[in-house]
Amino acid sequence: MGWVLAGLALIALGIILFVDRAGYWDAGDVISQWWPTIIIAVGLAQLAGRPRPWLGSMIIVGIGAVLLIHQLGLVPGDIWDYVWPSLIIAVGVWMIAMYARRKRPFTTSAESLSILAVFGDARSATSADAFTDGSVTAVFGEAELDLRKAGLAPGGADVAATAIFGDATVVVPHGWHIQLSPLPILGDVKDKTRHDGPAPSDAPRLRVRGIAIFGDVEVEHES
Repeated sequence: MGWVLAGLALIALGIILFVDRAGYWDAGDVISQWWPTIIIAVGLAQLAGRPRPWLGSMIIVGIGAVLLIHQLGLVPGDIWDYVWPSLIIAVGVWMIAMYARRKRPFTTSAESLSILAVFGDARSATSADAFTDGSVTAVFGEAELDLRKAGLAPGGADVAATAIFGDATVVVPHGWHIQLSPLPILGDVKDKTRHDGPAPSDAPRLRVRGIAIFGDVEVEHES
């Protein structure tokens, strides 16, 4: 999805520059006003894959929307006057959604795990024999998903890691295949696992989709 998003961004940029050369638009003005749409597109791209980190994606979309509204001059004042209340609203909506979910019958399992840190730290681990998917989201905080004692499902597992002005970490044991799909936006997405040689073809496979916006996403072994 990251490659598709990058391709679409290049196509859009090319169209803007083409129209600029034709004398219909000023490319500089268009880019300076509409660049937050890239952030919105990143959030929507997160929702297109699985697992879907709903809160992290909606926060990304919300930040992009606030920045876009500000760039278009639809609201006065400092942009941070609007970002902080938007984040608080997003967390409140998430808390209500989690409460409503608990009111309905559902089955929880350590084979699927979601971690969220907002203005703080959150760490969780699982020892599931067949871990399937999870998400780790850090917004102005640090979040860690520990899979060192877990086994993966036969088809592998998927993790969505999102860091927005924070750090999201996935800790894995030695011997796994790590397939990292990075999308850094003024941030870093890194595979810091130590490769002591090629893993067997039948080794567990973990697919990590990492998005970092002014933050860091890392996949690592135990430090």
